[in-house]
Amino acid sequence: MVDIIDVSKYQGLITWSKVTASTAIIRVGYRSGKTGQICLDSMFERNISEARKCGKKVGIYFWSQALTIDEARAEADFCCDHAGKLDLPIYLDSEGSSDHKGRADRLTKDARTVTVVAFCTRVMERGYKAGVYSGQSWWKTCLDYDKLKAYSIWVARYNTQKPSYPPRYDYWQYSSSEIMDGITGRVDASVRYGEMPGGKPTPKDILIGQASMGETGIKGQIAGNQTGKELNTKKYYKHPKGWRVFRTTPERAHKIAFAMLNAVNNACIGYDQNLGKTDGRYTLYIASQKYGFDPGKVKIDVECDCSSLVRVCVAYSGIILPDFNTASEPAVLLQHGFKEVQIDQTTGAGLMVGDILVTNGKGHSCVCVQA
Repeated sequence: MVDIIDVSKYQGLITWSKVTASTAIIRVGYRSGKTGQICLDSMFERNISEARKCGKKVGIYFWSQALTIDEARAEADFCCDHAGKLDLPIYLDSEGSSDHKGRADRLTKDARTVTVVAFCTRVMERGYKAGVYSGQSWWKTCLDYDKLKAYSIWVARYNTQKPSYPPRYDYWQYSSSEIMDGITGRVDASVRYGEMPGGKPTPKDILIGQASMGETGIKGQIAGNQTGKELNTKKYYKHPKGWRVFRTTPERAHKIAFAMLNAVNNACIGYDQNLGKTDGRYTLYIASQKYGFDPGKVKIDVECDCSSLVRVCVAYSGIILPDFNTASEPAVLLQHGFKEVQIDQTTGAGLMVGDILVTNGKGHSCVCVQA
């Protein structure tokens, strides 16, 4: 039984009361590959209204042809302006035009990824979850997965075999030719990762964002992310010292995670434990102040270490903390309204997006960016 469908004007007039799928991802619009104009899908308003009336869970997607960060943010604003309450993320549909002459079809992999990150960043700024959709081959050749893996991932591969790339994904569009009551013609069908119709879903990975190591060590490093891995996201892991976990309000937690992702995706930010205010761990904090502590907007090469990066992320949420290291961090967080919570140390179960993890005793600190 098909459980998740995605629809647009090409499915025509849908009789939603007859649709058996529980979830619909509905196209909100697209940018013309020729004129660059943003257009509303002619059936969007009816589709999302009727789907909601019939008790369907809903998400939306937008076919992008953005060439610049500003255009990508405009697409995101368009989506958010029309979204209303959603159950699933807002997805950017990244794929080429049918005639291979779209205005964005020839973007480089790096340039396209920049626009996708800008779209997702703006969606998150507006308070929605963000995701990226594309086919397996496009994911391999036209998008930088490492810079997008913290967002919800939706991949198309029309085959009985599961996609082999990206390494992690949340939804698999496995068919473009399903037949369903209430819909004339064929419709796309998807499943949760690890699930075929009638199967059980596999939970997505818990991811943390962090500053972990400089290009050659922990001190005396060159400003900027020299290796591309000095700041990174990775799967949750059990720390030998154990984690203490601190939680704030959902609104602030969302901003903390958002800031961490912006930092990870900014190649200007590297790792260094030096205490200098011109060449060490304080330089990110100082440089980000003029941008409201948004690390994604810093355009000069700077440094941070794990705890000073967390301090910047918390400042972006609106809480200004005094300087701290990982030894003093728990006390500082508790003094500023954070509450300590318990999690499963082995699996990370119980973590929520925006939670701050600090080792028992001096060691490491990071932020949960996906749970």
